[in-house]
Amino acid sequence: MAVITTSAAVVAAMAGAGIAYAMWSSEDTFLGGLVTAGDLSITTGDPTWRQVTPGVSDPLSGGLETTPEFIGMPGDIVEIVQPVTTYLRGDNLVGGFDVQLRDPSALADHVRSGSVEISFRIEDADGIQVAPATGGAELGEVLPVPGLEGHDGGATASWKVVLTAELTGDYIWADAPTADLWSIGDIIVALRQVR
Repeated sequence: MAVITTSAAVVAAMAGAGIAYAMWSSEDTFLGGLVTAGDLSITTGDPTWRQVTPGVSDPLSGGLETTPEFIGMPGDIVEIVQPVTTYLRGDNLVGGFDVQLRDPSALADHVRSGSVEISFRIEDADGIQVAPATGGAELGEVLPVPGLEGHDGGATASWKVVLTAELTGDYIWADAPTADLWSIGDIIVALRQVR
């Protein structure tokens, strides 16, 4: 079962100059100018998972309130989709997403051996990929998102953070069924200030 955890950074916008700086107070003086806090926040919806393996005519999917009963094999691709809503207030404030596993060691052996490849991308509310332009980003990379920008009056937008797990490796035929269990575990989706 994957649980999505969110965090957000505290940001501040330089009044008059329109420059954003990270500060830990609501108001401060910085290089002779007044710095007023902006706002950067994220809320999440219910995550889902879906099998997107090419050539599968009846793919599996569902919610993540229970552990999915999915038996994967090399070539299978599974996506976890986390809907998020962002709010950015402050001129010249630009955001991005960072996705990480709470316990990277849970998949470390599988990733190191090449049997599981993990990446993420950002889609808009309509499901169109907006970042990166093509392919996927590596976990831990802060991915700037076109259109994820703040304004003086605040800007709210809906996005989908899509984590992709592709099972690679060779088929191994055996007389008895075998299982190599793996779990993504808890996923952390963070909204970060990139400018």
